[in-house]
Amino acid sequence: MLTAHQDDSPQIVAAKEQMSVDLICTNDALAKLRAAVKGFSEGPETGYVAPRGKAELSVDDYIQEVQQLFAPKLQEVISAIHTGLTNDVQRKVFQRQSVKIAEAFIAALQFHAFTEYRKFKVQNLQDEIASASSTAEQRWNEPDVIDQSIRAINSAVWQISQIPGYGTQPLAVELQMRQLSSAMHIRVIKASLENNNLPYAKQYLQIYKAGMTAGDLLKMQNATDHFSPAARADSLQHTDKHSLRT
Repeated sequence: MLTAHQDDSPQIVAAKEQMSVDLICTNDALAKLRAAVKGFSEGPETGYVAPRGKAELSVDDYIQEVQQLFAPKLQEVISAIHTGLTNDVQRKVFQRQSVKIAEAFIAALQFHAFTEYRKFKVQNLQDEIASASSTAEQRWNEPDVIDQSIRAINSAVWQISQIPGYGTQPLAVELQMRQLSSAMHIRVIKASLENNNLPYAKQYLQIYKAGMTAGDLLKMQNATDHFSPAARADSLQHTDKHSLRT
């Protein structure tokens, strides 16, 4: 009869030793996998955190592109580590855990791709708004350019409102269009005044006042009412040349 103090049989001892070896091997394998995942995630040049936004893609296409770039790399690492294990016990444990690690990696990758895409897309559209406003200011006496700039600003604001996570109510979108267009109108009016063309500024204000906020309209009315043009003989001679369409 066996007693509680009887030593384990050689078979039990060997089994315990093998269990210990299996545990060490699988833990080591999983550590290697986690290190690889960290590299794929955080590498400043090779990780998915590296900026690689593309404004021309839809958000779903961009996420798919990033996933297709990194998922095969992760699978290669998993396969290599799996092959290096020495028995089925180790492989089963590793396989079970690697699936969970891979799923978490893909989920984090998709979330980051979505966030990064959204940020890049919004920045791109904000740059378009800034560019349109700057162009209108520089070409203040070209009505066609002014109208194109207004359309570009409104289009960019609408596109931003359609990006997941930036959805806003129609009234809020309309308000933002008005605010940004109004800011552009201020730049155009100031540019015309800086060029000593008060008649143009007043005519411009009359035509585009419906697209300005109340505060900006009042500010520009005061600016034109109290404007003192610099002494420049040809200031008014060019009014007809630079007049706006009515």
